[in-house]
Amino acid sequence: MNNLLQIADLDINKEIFETLLEEKEFTVERIISPFMPEGDAKWWNPKDSELVFLLQGKAILEFENKDFRKLSNGDYLFISKGMNHRVAFTSENPLAIWLAIHFKDNSK
Repeated sequence: MNNLLQIADLDINKEIFETLLEEKEFTVERIISPFMPEGDAKWWNPKDSELVFLLQGKAILEFENKDFRKLSNGDYLFISKGMNHRVAFTSENPLAIWLAIHFKDNSK
């Protein structure tokens, strides 16, 4: 049996992307973010829409329009395709663990 919160034996000094399920129209992945007190400078411009769930920890997402979203255990957020964003902060204890569902969005 697998557990989404299990992180033993993983290198938690870097962000980990683990694909749990991949189908034609969607992908489900677990993301484990290391402690990022000042965020990740990398901006993401997703080609697909995504629904992200923060399973554990705390995080702040920053969007290109300077909108900041604070998330904690159990929070979720829909991110439309093409919506530029970055991780501005993630907690150290506990680490931020995400469940992300990326799916094809045919809307314009």
